[in-house]
Amino acid sequence: MRKEVLRYGPLVLRVDVALLKVGNAGPIRLEPAQAKVMAELMRHHDRVCTRDHLLTIGDQWEIGSQVIDVWVCQLRPIIAGSGAHIATIHGEGYMLTIRDVEPFRRRPYANQKQLSRAVKLVISGATLSEAARCLDLARTTVRIAATRAGVWPRHP
Repeated sequence: MRKEVLRYGPLVLRVDVALLKVGNAGPIRLEPAQAKVMAELMRHHDRVCTRDHLLTIGDQWEIGSQVIDVWVCQLRPIIAGSGAHIATIHGEGYMLTIRDVEPFRRRPYANQKQLSRAVKLVISGATLSEAARCLDLARTTVRIAATRAGVWPRHP
């Protein structure tokens, strides 16, 4: 197996040996299934990974989306406090993002490309706060962009 190292924010994952380094802390050995889920979330950071997609990466996993929920639940405390966060996108899946450690430093202004990305995240099921954290924007900026695009507020 070749040595594959994934990096995202404070997280460094050595996929081949299932070692996750979180910030300045020592490496943590993950279960093989946890390492596969974390690797996939890191490869697709800031985008929604559906449960169905995460189920396809396992070798012989039992079919059922709840197994993914368990592994994500186990990964959350491991990365807690690092600024990284696994957000649940209800009805869709999960998204690995970097939480803003200092929320008052978010930029209140955005260019058109950032606003477009924010609207796409909201359309894909992210909350306004999750979209704002992903793009390092103020939540109000994202809300205004989503409202102008007609995707906020959500109506059932």
